[in-house]
Amino acid sequence: MRILREEEITIPEVRKILEEKAETLDIYQRRVLDYAIKFSKLEPEQARKMRVELENLGLDRSVATQIVNTMPTTADEVRMIIGRQKILPKKMITDILEVIRKYSGK
Repeated sequence: MRILREEEITIPEVRKILEEKAETLDIYQRRVLDYAIKFSKLEPEQARKMRVELENLGLDRSVATQIVNTMPTTADEVRMIIGRQKILPKKMITDILEVIRKYSGK
């Protein structure tokens, strides 16, 4: 494989890409695929849609990607992902948690 472009993607999206190339993966890529299978919490298309929805709330792509990857369930967990980069209003955190609930089915 060669690098065509670089962008942050979710674990489920990684899983999809590597599963499509499963026959040609080297040992390290197979380890990444195993990790992606184990830790994917959504289907790739759901993960992409969720990330876009989070970005539409005003989150950076990298933060939205981490939220999709970890699927936090509380406001404190969301704050930990966002870190000290930004202090979010309570309404935005509530909106983020609503998006997560929508995609997690809880």
